Amino acid sequence: MRWPFQKKRENPYAEIARGLVDAMSVPQIGGRPKSGFYGLDNPIYYSVPASPKRRPGMSVSADTIRGLAKNYDVLRACIQHMKREISAVQFRLVGRDNTVNQTTLAPRIMQAEAMMESVFDTYPSFDPRLRFQSQVLEDVLTLGNAAIYTERTRGGRIRAVHALDVATIRPVMDGYGHLGVDGVDYQQWVQGVCVAQFSRRDLMFDGLDWVSNSPYPTSPVEWLIMTVSVALESDKWNESWLTDGNTVSDVMALPEHWTPEQVREWAIYWANLMSGDTPERQRTKFVPSGTQSIKSWSRKDQDFQEFMTWLSRRTCAVMGVQPAALGLAAEQYKVAQEGALSQTSELGTAILLKWLVALYDWLLRENGFSDLRHEVIAETGGRDLSRAQRSSLLVQGGIITPNEARQAEGLDPIAGGDTLRVKEEPSGSDPAVR
Repeated sequence: MRWPFQKKRENPYAEIARGLVDAMSVPQIGGRPKSGFYGLDNPIYYSVPASPKRRPGMSVSADTIRGLAKNYDVLRACIQHMKREISAVQFRLVGRDNTVNQTTLAPRIMQAEAMMESVFDTYPSFDPRLRFQSQVLEDVLTLGNAAIYTERTRGGRIRAVHALDVATIRPVMDGYGHLGVDGVDYQQWVQGVCVAQFSRRDLMFDGLDWVSNSPYPTSPVEWLIMTVSVALESDKWNESWLTDGNTVSDVMALPEHWTPEQVREWAIYWANLMSGDTPERQRTKFVPSGTQSIKSWSRKDQDFQEFMTWLSRRTCAVMGVQPAALGLAAEQYKVAQEGALSQTSELGTAILLKWLVALYDWLLRENGFSDLRHEVIAETGGRDLSRAQRSSLLVQGGIITPNEARQAEGLDPIAGGDTLRVKEEPSGSDPAVR
């Protein structure tokens, strides 16, 4: 029994429990994070306004990374090989829903193709899309991502796209490590000064290898900094040996009683004797008694050949390119050229191609063509052939009608195509014998 003047006893652990529940509750998607919910471990690391030329956590600057990708020939060959392979791929527009008749989509496809051509018309080139594609792939393969500014009409459609220097773009992070402050998601910094601000609607800042502890994707070239640095120093050492070294190719011993003046005169005489006509230098020469060839200096076909091959393999492994695809297969690492190109396509360029298709499909959706998508012709050629052969066998075997096969391909029916076409057996033949 509780008297009126007695208050209800409060559980001393209730407030603590309510605090734990609030702290453990998941914030709503799209809303601001609750107190204590951080997106990054060190948000101040990325929220302080600074030029993105040297991204926080990056060991070198963006200019250094681009310099490494430009000057190391093996890395450059990997990047160029992947860009050329993707540039050779052809796309076509198809319906997003395979059940829709492709014939009825023909006008829509023609409109979408015209739109895609106009989007890239700002680039002065014989193939504007190829130029744009080369720029964004270069940034993705070196710095890890690309920055694409979308110029829009008043109705919100994308009128043109521009590939910006991704090294000038900085994501704007709040105190919790989340993107966006007062409607500004990205800034462009040039010569240490913030010159422009963008929302995520106006600027596409995307890449491949994202991590949870940074708003920037990782750069594959940054993974190779030590490998590329060692390779460049090795090349420099070999070049200096060829140009600046003081090791002579041949050393000959002269009689011990000769004076330095006699040695000098003999050296001049020998140099004059060996100069001039090449066939004359190849003839046998007779020298005074007591002289002999001591050593013929060489680099054993360059001592660091195996070392450079090992560095090349490390570079190709990170970039997803088979060494044989670049013509770098050593004797003990033989791979068929066709197989190497196939593996490079499956491992290296496949993810890049998928990213590029997603980008082009996004352009379609933003301009009102959400019912269409891009399809890679190289990927579907073998599948289309196999499907066509299967449909032909089913029709010839009387299992499906020609119109059923055409419907599966999204084609219009034809007259007389609803009848099964059963192949008649030759007269006098016994199916059991066959």
